[in-house]
Amino acid sequence: MKIKGLGLIQILLVIALSAAIALAAVRYYSEIKISQKTTALWQQIVTITGAVEQCIPTLKPGQTVSSDAPATYCQTRDNLKKAGYLAEDSFENPWMGENSLGISQQGNSNVFRVWISADLIPSDICTNKLNPRIKQNYSITVGSTTYTGLAQVSGTACVINAYIMQ
Repeated sequence: MKIKGLGLIQILLVIALSAAIALAAVRYYSEIKISQKTTALWQQIVTITGAVEQCIPTLKPGQTVSSDAPATYCQTRDNLKKAGYLAEDSFENPWMGENSLGISQQGNSNVFRVWISADLIPSDICTNKLNPRIKQNYSITVGSTTYTGLAQVSGTACVINAYIMQ
């Protein structure tokens, strides 16, 4: 009399295939989440630099970003939000770290450096994903001077230097 059913090898084969499928799904999900976070951070960089570009024309002739209001609104995310240049829910770090923002005028030119420091961004995301986009979209040449935008790792933060011109 033959006993019908699954043998041990067949059960182990089903378990191994299930584990391989689960591993592939987890890996794919992780890559998708990282891609979504990177895209969200990039969109925030574009939003923030856009807000600063809107804020800078409010400067009066001879006034710099380091002098009195309204230029002070350009220097922090809270002030950009209060002045209506940034939405209340903007500038949230997708990796749940802290963010900081600042701008500086490059000499007497109409070129401004917007720096964003975002904590807890993985270093490979900062250098391999963000840096090429920053260089491509936020570098400026004025006369013989080139201002090169870049994203670089500094401690636990990704520091982004984006150059804009008014």
